[in-house]
Parts: sequence; C-alpha cells; structure tokens
Amino acid sequence: MNRLRHFLSSMVGRLFVILLLGMSVAAIGATMLATSKRQQEFERQNLNRIADR
Repeated sequence: MNRLRHFLSSMVGRLFVILLLGMSVAAIGATMLATSKRQQEFERQNLNRIADR
C-alpha cells in the first residue's frame, strides 16, 4: 500500500491518474452520444414506418 501511495504522489502517478480519468470521461461521453444518436435514428425510422402506412 505504501508503494501505491508513493507512486500516486509522484508526478508520473498524477499524470497516470489524470490520463486515466480523461480516457474514462471520453469513453463515457462517446457511449452516451452513440446511444443518443441510435435512439434518434430508431425514432426517425419508426415515424417513417408509421407515415408509410
């Protein structure tokens, strides 16, 4: 545990944590955006199908 605390207090450890958090936020944001676009496309196709009837 002491080695981990020492690593995270170093500059390399801080940079690692910052990059890890940035990648996590980017992945979550991309997933949310893709889900939103998929839902919009589904609704658009559903409305087109209803209009064609």
